[in-house]
Amino acid sequence: MGGYFGGKLARAGYDVTFLARGEHLKAIRQNGLTIKSIQGDFKVDPVNVTDKIKAVGSADLIIIAVKAWQIKEVAKDLADVTKKGKTVAFIDSFPYDSTSSLTRDIWEGKPSEIEYQNGTVVKLAEKYGIETPVNKFVYHCILPMDIKARKSL
Repeated sequence: MGGYFGGKLARAGYDVTFLARGEHLKAIRQNGLTIKSIQGDFKVDPVNVTDKIKAVGSADLIIIAVKAWQIKEVAKDLADVTKKGKTVAFIDSFPYDSTSSLTRDIWEGKPSEIEYQNGTVVKLAEKYGIETPVNKFVYHCILPMDIKARKSL
């Protein structure tokens, strides 16, 4: 989602810097940013991209498009690039092909958002004495796969 919105802003002439890591960073540097969308595919090249949020400098708008479990990691560095009165927008990935990002992550052996979604529901329900059998079942079925994926990071 961050690539889509950032790409649209860059194509409209705004100064956009993307933050990426690992293979994603390498691919963007080598090939530019290619967006496939039902609204029409497009490419942004050249692309301002870095893996260090401090390299962004001061920003008027920051779009954070990460998994819920990654927000803590990103949030600690936000103070370096935000100013009072500036906007930070958090967006989560939209599902494609009617499959949630949590489902895709589990299928692909990646860390998921199970702790921040169903886990939160289960823990709050237990705290207030509310039964949530479906959330509890889903949470306890997916949690072992999530823990395994996190250990492989």
